[in-house]
Amino acid sequence: MSSPAVRTPIYQVPELCGRCHGADVRIADFGKSGRGTAKGMRNRELLRSLEATQPGRQHTVFVQITMGNSGYDLAMEAREEQMRTGRRIDVVNIVPKGISPVVKGKLAECSFVHEMDLGRHITMAEMRKIAKELTGYEGPEEEILGVERYNLRDGYRAMIRQMAEEGLKPTHIVVPVGAGELLVEVAAEAEKVWGKDAPRIIGVTIQQNVLVHKEDFIKKPGRSIADKIGCAYSAVKELIKELVQRGRAELKVASDRQIYNEYRYLNETLGIEAEPSAAAAFAGAKSYGFKPGDTVVIINTGKGLFDEKAVEKFGKNRFITTLKEIAAGIAITASIVAAGLGIYVGYNAWQDYREEHRRLEHSVKAADEEYLRRVEREAQESAMRASSGRMRGYTVEEARAACELLGKTKEVCKDYWDESQFTPLEMYFLRQVYNLSMDNWARQDRQKLIDSWRNGTYHPDGHFYELYGNGEAPTGQ
Repeated sequence: MSSPAVRTPIYQVPELCGRCHGADVRIADFGKSGRGTAKGMRNRELLRSLEATQPGRQHTVFVQITMGNSGYDLAMEAREEQMRTGRRIDVVNIVPKGISPVVKGKLAECSFVHEMDLGRHITMAEMRKIAKELTGYEGPEEEILGVERYNLRDGYRAMIRQMAEEGLKPTHIVVPVGAGELLVEVAAEAEKVWGKDAPRIIGVTIQQNVLVHKEDFIKKPGRSIADKIGCAYSAVKELIKELVQRGRAELKVASDRQIYNEYRYLNETLGIEAEPSAAAAFAGAKSYGFKPGDTVVIINTGKGLFDEKAVEKFGKNRFITTLKEIAAGIAITASIVAAGLGIYVGYNAWQDYREEHRRLEHSVKAADEEYLRRVEREAQESAMRASSGRMRGYTVEEARAACELLGKTKEVCKDYWDESQFTPLEMYFLRQVYNLSMDNWARQDRQKLIDSWRNGTYHPDGHFYELYGNGEAPTGQ
């Protein structure tokens, strides 16, 4: 039999608690278990179930469509199982045309690889036929095993039982979603363990996923830096729709920009190994609108095979695009840029109104009436943008200053580029700080407001819910 199940490290991350407004945030970190991806848990259980599905069979074949992680992990596990038992276990990985040569090369080292156009739904019968031709399997095609198997007791479901054994009862579990297997397994076991008190499962995916489209198949989903959670077809779409309808789960979409920011933050700042597809879950958690008292588990599916050069290229292209947008948008003098910051997005301005006033005077070297009129006009425009929950037109420097005002470190704030990095609650808080900055006598109230944000006791007033919902806390940007 294959190696026993590996327990998944689950631990608290204070930095993520702060970003989620005081919620207790834990990570179930597959990057620290097995070969560093969540697929390993499922694949080890598949191999353990061989005796039940094919007792005594000397040649077993698995076939799957993969973007890399599942294919590589299963092939390596199968190789170890074959060495232990002497049974031949072949893995056939079907990959899309145009897949990264790096990923394809790694798969070819340990498995049979078949590259094909996946612009249509590929049936299991077709996959089995391909597998039989590649491996020379002599048994019936129907005995060739698919990899996506629902209700594997010691697959993904084991993680839920581990949480319960460790006395952890989350209110929310956040997972990245590709074909959806992880989401449905986690949701099913959570409901089995906790019943009606089961946590809400938040599935985070990308626009190139069929689960967020009406169609049952997307012919050309498009590319993303998180390609592994792009999915043209899902066998569990109806199961996920049923979970959503019952309120047990919900789906969120993260943009490539949000995912890229989280990918860098996790790997470079927190030292958490996560590829872009895994980082999607963290991007979704960041914008969800958790509150103190929530217990959140984010599943980090790890860091397996992916095209790092493509991700680096995205980062460079995004940087160049942002610079162009900033250059095109700056049609005002340095004095108006500084004034536009105001105390709404300034970091030092809230400490002392007069000190900020002197700094502005020194930076622009002028304080004539025209300057004051322009400052007042920009302040009014800033307040209008704030009240509508937007930061359109702000520069990278201003966005980062606003980020630091929220109490985040400079290291974190270097990845802040525009309004997409801020939640509605953060935007509303910044607006309130800005409004108080207009009155020099309100410095004490302003400081109390900032302190409440920093210590997790901040609560918005009723106007916030008028802007963003019907009396309920916001659940996204």
